[in-house]
Amino acid sequence: MTGPAVYRGRQVPFVVLITLVCLLMPLFVHGDYGQGQLVNVADYAILTLGFYWSFILAGEFTFAVFGFFAIGAYSSVWVSYRTDFWVGLITAAVVCTVVGAVLRLALRRAGPIYFAMGTIAFGGLITILFQNWTGFTGGYAGEGNIPLPSIFGYQLQTLASQYYLLVIAMGVILVGTALVERSPAGRDLTFARDLGPVAMTAGLSPDRLKIIAFAVGCGIQGLAGSLFAHTTTYLSLDSFSVQVSLNVLLMILLGGVGSMYGPLLGALVIVEIPEVLRFIQSYATLVYACLVLVAIVLFPLGITGVRHQPPGRFVAGQFNRLAGGRLKRLGGRWSGRLFS
Repeated sequence: MTGPAVYRGRQVPFVVLITLVCLLMPLFVHGDYGQGQLVNVADYAILTLGFYWSFILAGEFTFAVFGFFAIGAYSSVWVSYRTDFWVGLITAAVVCTVVGAVLRLALRRAGPIYFAMGTIAFGGLITILFQNWTGFTGGYAGEGNIPLPSIFGYQLQTLASQYYLLVIAMGVILVGTALVERSPAGRDLTFARDLGPVAMTAGLSPDRLKIIAFAVGCGIQGLAGSLFAHTTTYLSLDSFSVQVSLNVLLMILLGGVGSMYGPLLGALVIVEIPEVLRFIQSYATLVYACLVLVAIVLFPLGITGVRHQPPGRFVAGQFNRLAGGRLKRLGGRWSGRLFS
């Protein structure tokens, strides 16, 4: 006897495999610049996983990612100055989780559009607060001499060692996400997100479940902020703008909203494409925008959604969709066979 499909998945072994592959990447990337890019990709992947929890699992579209990114970074730095890196890391995650729960409670009666507006206003307030709270953030002068990540008193001074720490953190988050998605809790969360009124008749509390998932996502975003601060060793308020939220949204759309691996692929593509296009500096931004637009049009389900499309019919199906189905009617019976 077999259980429901959600319990028969093999996500956890695949997560372990993905993590091992990521751990091997520094062996093929040499130089500080390349390894620094790997660190950026891993940190953005963690940040986008936090957005995945808040947006996909909780069903709440939020623009406050840059706000929680900043809260996690500065709270971690403030605490680590007085204690150590790990206490700062945990503090960042806890603070952002609590603040996320409070924000979700405050906006619980807002509709989707007003909820998004409320979250972007929250992020703007955090930016203004940090601009004026110079004793906490250093203001426009920034914050330097930030303690490096450490394990058992050993500081991770090389970019490769910092990347390993980020990948391990990413792997732990992926395993936790996989376990939740294939558990009864994940089923209840999906039920509450998609059919809230019906879920209430089944004895569930949709608001409570969505608040928990949203808050966990905010905590992961704060964790990413902490790791960002301790791997860059210098913080500036310029690093925390609404552009961060837009980049994260683009990453998850391009990677695929239907899979927890979408944030990983989206982070890799969005971080690396501008670097690949550096040889055409004058037109890099234009080419980058065109490539992203074409990718989103051709891959409406994201890169991870390609597996749901039959390989032999992918290109034809996409052109037929873009043509509004006209290609299917042009050639009569033969065209119908080709694009069906």
